[in-house]
Amino acid sequence: MKGQMSLEFLVIVAVSISILLIFMPVFGKAYNSVTYALDLYQASGLIEQIDEDISILNTLNVGSFFTIKSNPMYSYLILCKKNDITITIASDFKKKTLSRTTNMNLDCNEAFSSQTLLKIEKSTENMIKISKSNIN
Repeated sequence: MKGQMSLEFLVIVAVSISILLIFMPVFGKAYNSVTYALDLYQASGLIEQIDEDISILNTLNVGSFFTIKSNPMYSYLILCKKNDITITIASDFKKKTLSRTTNMNLDCNEAFSSQTLLKIEKSTENMIKISKSNIN
């Protein structure tokens, strides 16, 4: 009788583990999709903050700057061309680019995938420079 209960228990454990193993890839994909969506939301907020800071710097003196702390889950690439800024969020399975046109010329070409401090500085009367420094 005890042997039969032990055997039944092992069968139930084996079935439970099998079901878990079957659904593990589904849970992994769902987790990746959710974290990517959260990172995309964070990048959207980052580009909004950069745009807002650039608008404020437009009225300030040369040498004025703001700093923004960013902690992406995936890799970010920030590129500037004239007065356009783009942030590309890249993971192993998706890539999305957000862009914004500003009222100032921009100078930036930064890639980061860990906690980073972005410095947004008015380097000349018509130029904003965006640079990074890693936070230890």
